[in-house]
Amino acid sequence: MAIPLRKTSRAYETAIPRQPERKQAGQDRRANPASRRLISRLIRSNAAYRRTIILLISSMILVFVALAFVNTSLSANISRVNYEVNTMLSENEHLLLENDKIRGQIAELRSLERIAELASRDLGMIKNEQVEYMVVSGTAAGGKLKEEAQKRDEEQVSANPPETWMDKILTWWNR
Repeated sequence: MAIPLRKTSRAYETAIPRQPERKQAGQDRRANPASRRLISRLIRSNAAYRRTIILLISSMILVFVALAFVNTSLSANISRVNYEVNTMLSENEHLLLENDKIRGQIAELRSLERIAELASRDLGMIKNEQVEYMVVSGTAAGGKLKEEAQKRDEEQVSANPPETWMDKILTWWNR
C-alpha cells in the first residue's frame, strides 16, 4: 500500500518540533501567492458547499410543499366522496319510506272490504249472507257421473287400501 507523501512529510514534521515562523516587519501573509490561492480555493469550496446546502434545503421544501398539496387534494376528494355517499344514503332512505307508503296504499286499495263496498255502491251488488249449493245426482246425467265416481272409488281402494279404510272410518265418525 502506497503512503502519500504528505503523510510521510507530516510524520517527519511531527518528529521534529516546528518552530513558529516569525514575521518580519515588512512581510504580509496576503502578499504570498500560495496563500492567496489557498484562500480563494477555500472561499470557492465554501461557496460550493453553501450552494449545495441551499439546493438541498430548497429541494426538501419543494418536496414538503408538493406532499402538502397532494395531502390536501386527497383530503378534499375524500370529503367530496363522503358527502356524495351521505347524500345518496339519505336519498335512498327517503325512497324506501316512499316505497313503504305506496305499498300501504296498494294494500288499502286491494282490501276486500273496500272492494265489497265499491261493488255494492257502484255496481249495485248485494252481499248474500246465506249461500246454498245444489248437488246434481248421478242419475240425472244419465248415470255417467255415478259410474265415474264408482271407478274412482275402486281405483283408490285398489291403490291404497289402508288409506281408504281410514277415510271411510273418518267420514263415518264425522257424520
